[in-house]
Amino acid sequence: NDYILAWDVAINLRYPSGVETSGTLIRCLAFGRPVVVFNYDSFTDYPDDSVVKLPLDTLNTDQLEQALLRLARDRSCREDIGRAAASYTAKHHAVEDCAAEYARFIEMTYSGGRG
Repeated sequence: NDYILAWDVAINLRYPSGVETSGTLIRCLAFGRPVVVFNYDSFTDYPDDSVVKLPLDTLNTDQLEQALLRLARDRSCREDIGRAAASYTAKHHAVEDCAAEYARFIEMTYSGGRG
């Protein structure tokens, strides 16, 4: 967590993806860090104001370079994205809510789906 707090921007260009949720991405967003991701698979589900989405192109780095330069030069842009990221994460990835969903699923499974 200390490393995440030291960053201004994170890069999470996961490819290929198993359509899983990225724990590192969620942690970065929760700490209010703008994260650059590919606009691909599960990453398309994140609001556009909460992450910086790049088209999936693993061979061309121009768009990554442009995104990083924009973020490096524009502190208010970084802060706006960071605030939106933290807000989104607090609303949709709260540990308490996740634990409650797991408990609900376990209860439903244990009761044979009659929950």
